[in-house]
Amino acid sequence: MTPDQRTTLRRHLISTGIAGDTRTPRSNAVRNAEKLADGDPDKALGVGARGRDAAGILEAVAKLCGCSPTLDERDGPGFIDPDRTLDELHALGDRIEEAVRRGERMLIATGHPTGLLAMYQAVARALTAAGMTLEQPLDNVELRPPRRHRRRRLFRYLDGVAVLSTGADLLHTHESWPMEQLLDAIDPPDLVLADHGYAGAAMVRGLQTVSFTDINDPAIAVAKADGLTDVVVPLDDNVPPAWYEPIGDYLIGRVRAAAENL
Repeated sequence: MTPDQRTTLRRHLISTGIAGDTRTPRSNAVRNAEKLADGDPDKALGVGARGRDAAGILEAVAKLCGCSPTLDERDGPGFIDPDRTLDELHALGDRIEEAVRRGERMLIATGHPTGLLAMYQAVARALTAAGMTLEQPLDNVELRPPRRHRRRRLFRYLDGVAVLSTGADLLHTHESWPMEQLLDAIDPPDLVLADHGYAGAAMVRGLQTVSFTDINDPAIAVAKADGLTDVVVPLDDNVPPAWYEPIGDYLIGRVRAAAENL
């Protein structure tokens, strides 16, 4: 990442609230750390608390995001240090360049179709153009969900990006069981790009995983703190999709640079 790229991206992250002061309130981030410690399955993301109490979970979030680790601080907006976002984004670019050079098999999935999907699609198109293989297991196959789900569930792939669907709607989800079924259906991919329970399930299986996570999804920060993954980009994961375009453009540039040097 050049100094000019970093300056421009940093300004954009702060102006949009993708990093810096976020739209996600501090109270929500603290409360979700407490819920994860209490065993709330919606906050587990396939990882869980891994023996941490709420203070330990928030410490992991603070280490990743640069926010306060103090449970008593609940007022105001959430905070993600934009320089930590940029450092992790640079590392993600490094790993994707390596994947392109090696011709690795990738699996890309998102539980946040209203936020991150368009960026993933743009990166996926660039990866495909660079000759990468994007795995697409269980495409349009009805899944075997846990019993609490009564509606049908299946995967739809948009430009090679897996999204859980009812067949009519794309679904936001924190659950890990969809990713577990995807991974059961294929040989382990060389690299996973994902978020939420898709990222967590892959990390727990020991797969090379690069991911994005919000300050109020603490399980992924726990996974990084415990060494289950190396690269996690902290950001607000549900701003208008167009606001992520500069991030996607940076990653696409890294893909193209790697492809030109093959």
